[in-house]
Amino acid sequence: MHEFFIADVGKIMREEFSPNIHDLDQAVMEKYKKLFENRGWFLKDHYELMRDELTTGHGSGPTRFNIHLKVPEAPLFFMLANNRNRYNATKETERLLN
Repeated sequence: MHEFFIADVGKIMREEFSPNIHDLDQAVMEKYKKLFENRGWFLKDHYELMRDELTTGHGSGPTRFNIHLKVPEAPLFFMLANNRNRYNATKETERLLN
């Protein structure tokens, strides 16, 4: 059974994703690449990873369904997973949030 979450995808992409994929420092990218490799994230299903590790706001209470990306982890992960292609990283993130 899949769990669904509701998000203002446009707002998340404008305010959380896009600002964090421009002018990325190579050293920062390499640091996070090693971290993600050690956690085995490149081998995991990206939808489950998005739900379980790269977003917040799924719980109960007043913030339920107030989904946010974990920054800088989510933008960096999708940039690395998409071979640093901004267009593909953006499209995959949008698709997963929808």
